[in-house]
Amino acid sequence: MKKLIARLVLFVAFLFIVVSCSGDDDNSVDTSLALIKKITETSYNNNQEHVVAYEFSYQGNVLKKVIQDDGSLTELSYNGNKITTIKGYKNNEQQTLTTFYYTGDILTFLLLDDQHDKVEYLYNDGILSKINIGYLSNGEFNIRSTQELTFDTSGNAIKSTDHLDLEGEMDLGEETTYTYDNKNNPARDINKYYRQISGILHFNGLNVNNIASESHTSLTSGAVSLFTYEYIYNADGFPTEMKKYDGEHQLQAVTNIEYQ
Repeated sequence: MKKLIARLVLFVAFLFIVVSCSGDDDNSVDTSLALIKKITETSYNNNQEHVVAYEFSYQGNVLKKVIQDDGSLTELSYNGNKITTIKGYKNNEQQTLTTFYYTGDILTFLLLDDQHDKVEYLYNDGILSKINIGYLSNGEFNIRSTQELTFDTSGNAIKSTDHLDLEGEMDLGEETTYTYDNKNNPARDINKYYRQISGILHFNGLNVNNIASESHTSLTSGAVSLFTYEYIYNADGFPTEMKKYDGEHQLQAVTNIEYQ
């Protein structure tokens, strides 16, 4: 089970940005869209510095590939504006496959690799309200992780409640509350289906604006951890730099975003 959760976390971290499109073969370019060209993050931990960078390759306004600085590659396929699969490669060999399933225009679930691991999306009046993660066994969905979401009227997730069941171990649940700035999220122009499944490093595609602070409370110990964010914006109100600090205002990460 720990392996499953780790794989899903890595899957979400490796997905980045998909630009809205009218079809898979659309080569036209809409210059009004904020298309990300490169993201570079420098993180700091125990006096060590770690840098990771991602570059984005488009066909028209449609993102086709994301290339990480270690040579890892993500390829995206579409049917119209719907994502059908996301494939991950390492050393020219396919490592991962994520398949998207829809009910009408609603993304209902993802199946990973051998179609055994599953991510399910539930809605309340058309708004995403819960995400279940688990695995299929004998045709049954065994849920091992859940996330419940609460949005404000601006379209930002102001609270998430997470539970993790590791088959007999204690519930590693956590409640997180968020505040926001009033600027454009870098994910504003991405494909709506991608927007609900992933984040761009620390930028959650679910939100309209950018996180200004987040407070995490353990549901087992009651311990609280706080993080705050500072931004530099371009003339169009999109972040070009983000700094993340812990509760003691120690710098945790610096993220730089370049747009086309």
